[in-house]
Amino acid sequence: MQFLDVCPEVGIGLPVPRPPIDVVRKGKTYVVIEEGTERDLTDEIRSFCIKTLKGLPGVDGFLLKSRSPTCGYRDTKIYAHPNKKGFLKMGMGIFTREISKRFPLLPIEDEQCLSNPYQRHHYFIRIFIPFSVRKIEKTGAYHELEFLHHSLRPLIFVYSPSSLEKMDALIREIRSPHPDFPMIIKNYLSLLSLSLRNIPHTSFYLYSLKKFYKGLLERTRCLNSLPMEISEREIMNILTLLANTTPKKGPYPSLIHPYPLGLIMEN
Repeated sequence: MQFLDVCPEVGIGLPVPRPPIDVVRKGKTYVVIEEGTERDLTDEIRSFCIKTLKGLPGVDGFLLKSRSPTCGYRDTKIYAHPNKKGFLKMGMGIFTREISKRFPLLPIEDEQCLSNPYQRHHYFIRIFIPFSVRKIEKTGAYHELEFLHHSLRPLIFVYSPSSLEKMDALIREIRSPHPDFPMIIKNYLSLLSLSLRNIPHTSFYLYSLKKFYKGLLERTRCLNSLPMEISEREIMNILTLLANTTPKKGPYPSLIHPYPLGLIMEN
């Protein structure tokens, strides 16, 4: 993975360290105000954000800073007045709002999600699985989409069985006499990205493992010990065990190997 560091506050020339800034609701919109001076930084920060996002190379997701007035995802404090007066609610920072408008299908998270193994796992899936499709799109090796989809079916089933049916139908179009490959892969990527947006319940992982990997679970002696209800930690322990003891078959990601093994951390 390669990271591109961006700080809107530094980007508009604010010093380090610098006076705090607050997000303040003003009518139906939000402004960014520097504490003490009450200088309105909204236009400068928004212009920087828009220019930066327009100039980005191909990106696969965003990892933001929690509680930041510009980069917070869920926990930016929003006030009724400057200088932290009249707390209203938690919300998005101004940079995050621009990201969500311009990249609605890309994963967005903050660093706090990385401390939860299940959320971290979900975030990496949303990064690497669509990337595999975009790589096929970029190279024009459209015939590989069918092999990739076959490898991904158990994982897609975990997230959205209904989306899997639609994606199966798209893949069948590849075998038609005159397939429109660019449109097929565009629709496939859209369905895939939408299906991966919500973190799946652990019961869907359990069902998919039993449905598609029964033999593997028997060989690793996991099958008989699987409970009817399973926690996020228990699912991650099983997935980590399978990933570490089962060689990856072929170049495509799967339910067991959805992203590089080196990214699996201690739970």
